[in-house]
Amino acid sequence: MNFKNITQGCFVSGAMWLLAMPGCDSGTSTPSTPAAAVETIADFAGAPTETVAGAWACAGKAQGTATGGSIELNGYVRLLSDPDAKQPVPAATIEAFTADGASLAKSGADPSKAGRVSLSVAVMPTGFDGYAVISHDGFLDVRLQSSRKVVSTDMAGWAWLATQAEVDSRAKGIGIPLEAGKGLLVGAVHDCDGFGAANAVVVVGGKLENAVLYAEGFDLVGARTFAADSGRFAVANLPAGPVTVKAYGRTKAGGKLQLLSKIDTTVVPGKMTAIDLAPRAAGQ
Repeated sequence: MNFKNITQGCFVSGAMWLLAMPGCDSGTSTPSTPAAAVETIADFAGAPTETVAGAWACAGKAQGTATGGSIELNGYVRLLSDPDAKQPVPAATIEAFTADGASLAKSGADPSKAGRVSLSVAVMPTGFDGYAVISHDGFLDVRLQSSRKVVSTDMAGWAWLATQAEVDSRAKGIGIPLEAGKGLLVGAVHDCDGFGAANAVVVVGGKLENAVLYAEGFDLVGARTFAADSGRFAVANLPAGPVTVKAYGRTKAGGKLQLLSKIDTTVVPGKMTAIDLAPRAAGQ
């Protein structure tokens, strides 16, 4: 599925949950419209002192429009327990939905092509702003969403399926018991080129104190207070329902922690909510 190049960390060592998430078109701002003040947060104990890594020129700019009446969402599905795909890849089901939850299209991962997925969805000129659900018997469903609309087909990524037992085991291994009826959020902060954003800070539900775990490589490190090179993070035991997730960072030396990305998503117990925090859209 083509939502562009996100690799998302989770409670499992070596885990990446994703299909491809959209990158950021360079776009242009309207010259006659003054730039809005960018949201900031105050410094805090453990805040990064260095600037956020990557390219951010596209942040706050328009994306452009989709061409044609449909967009091809592409990607691959793999098992967390078999990252090298030495075993047959499962024929998982991938379904795309509008932001309001109406089904757009459904397809399957092709085991004969290492789990390749190709799914065509009709879009408005503004692009695809919905989400996808990847499901397979015996595994947690993955609800995948990006903070920016998909306006072109340009890159593929991966969706890694895990069982509840695998997630429970690895969460216990890092000292985080999972609570019944609560949800799991995984994601990564990405720059305009789709690369992980080191030195970004993630805030969930407007509360800095929500326990965000950051990954070094694919391993979550409890002592970290901001993102490492991969930009990956995870949050356990979130209440079911809508939640706003934001990323902040310093775009210049000595600058304030300013808004890099924002997404409104939905946490669903029993599913893995996976998000791509791409550079903020125009008007944010």
